Amino acid sequence: MTIDSNTITYIIGGAMLLLLGLPVIIKQYYVMKTKGKTLVRTVTGQEEETSYLLKLEGLTTEPNSKNRAYVPRGKHTDPKTKKTAGNTFETWYPEGLPRFLQVRVRAMATPEGDPTGVNFYGDQEDIKLTDFQIGVIHKEAFSKVAIAASNDSRDMLKELKGFTQPLNKGLVYGLLAVILLAVAGSAYLGYMVYQAMLNAGWI
Repeated sequence: MTIDSNTITYIIGGAMLLLLGLPVIIKQYYVMKTKGKTLVRTVTGQEEETSYLLKLEGLTTEPNSKNRAYVPRGKHTDPKTKKTAGNTFETWYPEGLPRFLQVRVRAMATPEGDPTGVNFYGDQEDIKLTDFQIGVIHKEAFSKVAIAASNDSRDMLKELKGFTQPLNKGLVYGLLAVILLAVAGSAYLGYMVYQAMLNAGWI
């Protein structure tokens, strides 16, 4: 079996296109994967680091696999105190790949169990959660619960609707006729018993 020069040209051209396009596809995959998410690096007391790529839900991230959420705060300066604070920074993701395949992602580092993390731009005291932020987080959590309950109710109604089929009119009329006959029969039977008791002198 011989392969002509045109086939070889197509094979080489396809391989070149694949090699050129593969990095673009890989990079686009990571762009989509990190969109709207924060890379949270947690460190345990044994100095073991674990990374979580978590979606942002208002002021907090979604819970990680250990059911812990975090509060990413970008670099900002308080107009009153002029103090700068923030626990997030930009880094390359994912680690270990060549730079041309990586994407920039917002990240934060924190001891495990600490939702606020480390202030990279000032004193650690300046990054504490305020009463306002805690209130917003509570409202967001309440809204999530309310939305979930609403969705559950809607799903239950859909399931119930599937079980309830519209009744056939003929069936309804038939049932009514049977009920009327039963009532009339019961009344007639009662009347006959009354007459029998009257004739026997029991009444």
